[in-house]
Amino acid sequence: MSSVQWNERAMVKHHLTNKLAQTVVLGMPIGLSAVLISILSGCVTAQHTTYPNGERNTDIKRGILIDHYTVFDDGTAIDNDTRMMWSRCSIGQTWNGKTCIGEANKYTWNEAVDAVKQLNTENYLGYDDWQMPHIEDLHSLIYCNKGFVEMRNIPTKMNTEKQVGWFCQGGDYGYQKPTINQQAFPNTIKRFYWSSSVQQDDYMWGIYFDDGYSLYHKKHDRHYVRPIRLVQ
Repeated sequence: MSSVQWNERAMVKHHLTNKLAQTVVLGMPIGLSAVLISILSGCVTAQHTTYPNGERNTDIKRGILIDHYTVFDDGTAIDNDTRMMWSRCSIGQTWNGKTCIGEANKYTWNEAVDAVKQLNTENYLGYDDWQMPHIEDLHSLIYCNKGFVEMRNIPTKMNTEKQVGWFCQGGDYGYQKPTINQQAFPNTIKRFYWSSSVQQDDYMWGIYFDDGYSLYHKKHDRHYVRPIRLVQ
């Protein structure tokens, strides 16, 4: 991380964690009786069960509903809001049927692109059309159990910009880490993950999953990758 990036990140965190900011509270309603979920080419009805911690886990025909994700025991998860499929593991880790094991690999940005191409050659998890995630999709993975602090602009897939939560509220110890749904994406590394989105010149956008912070790094830096694909 450059000194400019580090100073920006440190100064903003110091300032914002010492004031009360408006937050975007992330939560799902409890006590709903049923939900209709479209999975791949078919639709199934899921019955909700309310758990003491407020999360909703729903057994369905082909997967389990965790928050707005439908997760499968083959190591994939579908975001029912965006209709994108994620690998539940970072590249380098292995899905053992229940969780992600092993050590995630770190790549330069160009190496990360090649690593995703290699997954397609290997028909990773049964698919050959994996991609590097756009920053808009990668940001959608962030889970801040106390909400976001402030806002910042990120590029969209429509070549515009939109405001999103900057990072998680609560300081270094006030929120869940890593800042992602850990049931859907177990053993996520609490570090920076690459996106496919250009910030400027040799810098690419990504997300820190230790605090939900959206930032950018030079392509030659080495970071983690979680592949994505469009649900057909």
